[in-house]
Order: sequence, then C-alpha cells, then structure tokens
Amino acid sequence: FNIDEILLIILNIYIYIFSAILRKFIFFLIFNRISFPLCHFISRKSSHLAEIISLILRLLFFVQKLKKKMLLYR
Repeated sequence: FNIDEILLIILNIYIYIFSAILRKFIFFLIFNRISFPLCHFISRKSSHLAEIISLILRLLFFVQKLKKKMLLYR
C-alpha cells in the first residue's frame, strides 16, 4: 500500500457514506412531503440547494470513476 491508494480508499468510504446519508435524507424529504405541506414548502425553498448537492454528488462520482480508471491503467 502506498499513500495514494490509502487516500483513495478513504475518499471512496467518505463518498459512500455521504451518498448513503444523502439518499436517506432525500427519501425522508419525499416521504414527508406527502404527509406534511410544510416539508413541501421547505423543499421548494431549498430546491436550488438540492440541485447544488446533486451536482456535487455527480462530481464526486465522476472523480471516483476517474480514480478507478487511473488505478486500472497503473
């Protein structure tokens, strides 16, 4: 193991945990939106926030794919 591989593993774990938490949170929001109009109001207000988060997630997954390709070519 070199430092790059260890950092890569840590990064992958962080991405996995972050995306799992985010998925739970989004599911929670959608599930609550059905029962609470307040949550619908909040999610409408924070729709641009959700867009930013999804953009960050897409970027993270892109980086993850790129790192995997780099490991394969090494």
